[in-house]
Amino acid sequence: ATSVGYNLRAVRLAGASVRERLSQEHWSLMQRAEDRFFASCAEHMHSAEWLNAAGHPTITFAISKVSDLKVAGATATGKAHGKFTLNGITKDIVTPVEIKYSAEKNMVKVTTDLKVPLLDHGIKGKGGAVGDKVAAIVNVKCTLFGVAK
Repeated sequence: ATSVGYNLRAVRLAGASVRERLSQEHWSLMQRAEDRFFASCAEHMHSAEWLNAAGHPTITFAISKVSDLKVAGATATGKAHGKFTLNGITKDIVTPVEIKYSAEKNMVKVTTDLKVPLLDHGIKGKGGAVGDKVAAIVNVKCTLFGVAK
């Protein structure tokens, strides 16, 4: 699915460079194909075989502590410990975290890369695709912004 979506987007981007030479019908066709593909992917991923959005509409990571904290200027790095819940299954995880403070904007930016083992959260995919056609562990990049008080 990713390669199809990537190729659809690449075709549309290539078309954008010569858009003045394309008819409105050709441009609209490329846009509709991409929109339908991504809408279909979203519907597919929300199904019971995948993320089960109807049964478990939220995904959470509740941080209980940060260890190995190192501070350099306005940036801190460490390991975030907490409970990650996906598909109604909660697991304890530890993940690297970076916290940056901007005095100019009075904002905090927290980033992490979560390694999520899908099978541990009961996600097998349609026909057992996870671990076969789909990676068993997915990397989820998270960024959170907040106002410092």
